[in-house]
Parts: sequence; C-alpha cells; structure tokens
Amino acid sequence: MDSSISLTPLLTTGAITGTVSKSGKPVTKTQVFVMDGSIVLLSTPTDSNGGFSFEAVPEKSYVLKVNSFQANKPVTVTKQTTVDGSIDVGATGTITGTVTQPGFGGKTIRLSGATVAVTGTSLQTTTNSDGNFTLNLVPVGVQTLTGSNGSCYSMETKTVTVIAQGTVDADLSLSQFLSCVGS
Repeated sequence: MDSSISLTPLLTTGAITGTVSKSGKPVTKTQVFVMDGSIVLLSTPTDSNGGFSFEAVPEKSYVLKVNSFQANKPVTVTKQTTVDGSIDVGATGTITGTVTQPGFGGKTIRLSGATVAVTGTSLQTTTNSDGNFTLNLVPVGVQTLTGSNGSCYSMETKTVTVIAQGTVDADLSLSQFLSCVGS
C-alpha cells in the first residue's frame, strides 16, 4: 500500500501585462502601480517599449495607476489569466450630469451654480441654470467627482470610470444643512 500523498498547489493568481502610451507612442521609464484601495501592492517601471508586467497577482479587482500622468485603469485579475492593463495616458473622455437637492414631497430641485470638480486635477465647472454640467478632457480611468454648493450644502463625492472618447453620466445630490433651511 502506497502511503504517499501528493499535494497540488491551488493557483489563485493571474498576471497583468500591458503598455503605457501617450497618443499611441510608448512612454518609457515611468512607474506603474497596482493599487488595492489606497495601498500600493506592486510597482514596476515601463521598459524601452512602454511595456510592463506583473506576475503572480492575487485574484481581485485593482486599479492600475500611472501617477506621473494622473492616469488609471480598473482591472480584475482571475485565476490563471493574463489581464491587459494597457493605458493611453493621453486619452480623455467626458463626464456629464445634474446636481440636485431633495425637495419637499419627494421632488428634487436642480441646483444652479454648484461646483463640480475632478479630484486630483485642475478640472472643475459650475452647473448651469438647469443644474446640468459637462466636464471635458477628463483623463481615462477611475475618477472621483466632488460636488458642492456653498457652505449650506453637504459635499458629495462619486466615483466614475471614464473611457476614451466616451461620455459617462454622474448625477450628484447635495443635502442642505438644517441650519440653512429658509436662509
């Protein structure tokens, strides 16, 4: 009787490979980070062709960041697969939406003059008389919007994923502080 036991390791990792380019041209010697929330899990510089590779990455959803360009891309690693993490740091998209506040009887009120900004960039705009806004030339990837309307309203943040030459809708709802009601 054979009493040996054979163990087979469970492969619960995958890989992320890709290139960093700007308007189709490779970006060399720039750092690429695999982010798990705000924690840097892995990092590597791009090679002479703008390429990068991460091996044995645990199964999970991450964000790839190229901080020198404020560019990022969400990726999901699954068992024994290679994910394309290529990023064109020159690519941009558009974010549109409406800023509202809750009104009486379940109605919403559109807020004109509210400020909407993309966190970590200089991009910001003000809503028009209908409460609508458009932000153009937003870097592709995961972006955080912040909406505010003076000191009487709460600030809201919303995370969206911007795609190249695409438009993403991101409505924001601000609440008026009780101390300001009727002011």
